[in-house]
Amino acid sequence: MKITPFSSYILMAGLFACLACVIIAAGCTDAQPEMIVEASNVTITDTDAASETIWYTMTVTVTNTGTASATDVIIGITLQTPDASQMSRMAHESVEFGTIAPDTTWTETVTIVLEAGPVGYADLAIGGENPVVTTKTEQMEYLSLPF
Repeated sequence: MKITPFSSYILMAGLFACLACVIIAAGCTDAQPEMIVEASNVTITDTDAASETIWYTMTVTVTNTGTASATDVIIGITLQTPDASQMSRMAHESVEFGTIAPDTTWTETVTIVLEAGPVGYADLAIGGENPVVTTKTEQMEYLSLPF
């Protein structure tokens, strides 16, 4: 194969194109969502002394501080009687938030029913103690594109 001036220009253009792709690809990062989950305004909305049951309402806030959208987001909230209780009881609720774009905050009001038992009911409903509240991301999907 004979190299002509035209074919050398084509060869040089191809090399520059490859070099440009390598430089662009080096700057790409794997975008991911980062979720911050908080529960606030935990309040008793109803009680039943006969069944030692307490209804709590709270605000659950989820913020995506990452660089990619999170899809199929499910947040878990667990209420537990105070650690001092001898017979600890807990209640769990999973809440679907759907898709959360980057730099977006979603807020939901959640009601959880806690069957506290005799000691927990006395501590929470009568004694005014607060339940132990934990939150976590139970499920989250995302798609990361290299551009």
